[in-house]
Amino acid sequence: MIVVSAGTVILARPGVGIQFGIIPAQAVVLPLPRRVNAGSVLRAFEAARTPVTHANLNSRLMRCGMEAVVASNIIEELLRAGILHHSPTHQPITVLRTGHAAEALCEELSRLTIPAALRNRPRGTRDEVTVMTSGLFPTTDLHLELMEQRAIHLPAGIIGGRVTIGPLMYPGHTACFTCIDSHYEAEDAAWKAIRMQATAKPEAGDESSTAQLAHTLARVIHTHLVGWITDGCDPQAIPQWLGARVTVDPLEGVTRRQTFAPAPGCPSCALAALAQA
Repeated sequence: MIVVSAGTVILARPGVGIQFGIIPAQAVVLPLPRRVNAGSVLRAFEAARTPVTHANLNSRLMRCGMEAVVASNIIEELLRAGILHHSPTHQPITVLRTGHAAEALCEELSRLTIPAALRNRPRGTRDEVTVMTSGLFPTTDLHLELMEQRAIHLPAGIIGGRVTIGPLMYPGHTACFTCIDSHYEAEDAAWKAIRMQATAKPEAGDESSTAQLAHTLARVIHTHLVGWITDGCDPQAIPQWLGARVTVDPLEGVTRRQTFAPAPGCPSCALAALAQA
């Protein structure tokens, strides 16, 4: 399936054809011969704001007066330019049902034409990622379930009023929650007690911070995660942005990154390795 990238403006360019974008330095111009109906081409791409097949879009462009090979070449060129992108036909994103933030995220993903399923439990399929909107300090049971199923998961949430995302966790390949706890415990001897309280009382955030979390997380998924899933979820090719815990302060305009290495002898990582065997 193919879809016009979110936020793309499609305009008529008199005497030339159509263009994608407004600012001259950023716009992509599609010149069209006189025999091709530019208005019909514009409408064909507007219709592709919801996912269509390559063949369907190709057929629509042919009805505007293009030859089949020309229409196909235009589609491929716009895919390379980022004007169009591939939209998965299945639902590769599972959003754990954790309240308003999860529902708000699904709404944001829908606006970006990204299929997502709101579920109560994670699924350990190799082409799917579980997103946790209140998942920075999960319960032991949930963490063990994720590791046993080897479910790829992306935690996110609010800490101190700030949107915090990541890192993407691929059981058996990256640091897990137990690894991160080991890191924090090395910094704070009382971390276990603090962690238990953070799990019992997750920071819900107000309406504004919840909306900010959903908005930011949806765009991270759109920009960094969907392409990685489409390419096969290679654990050796995790996008750099997703390889760290990123904290965004919208008021100060500051983004902070923190990376975590797998902890030697981590029992949770060993559990994932056992599940893989």
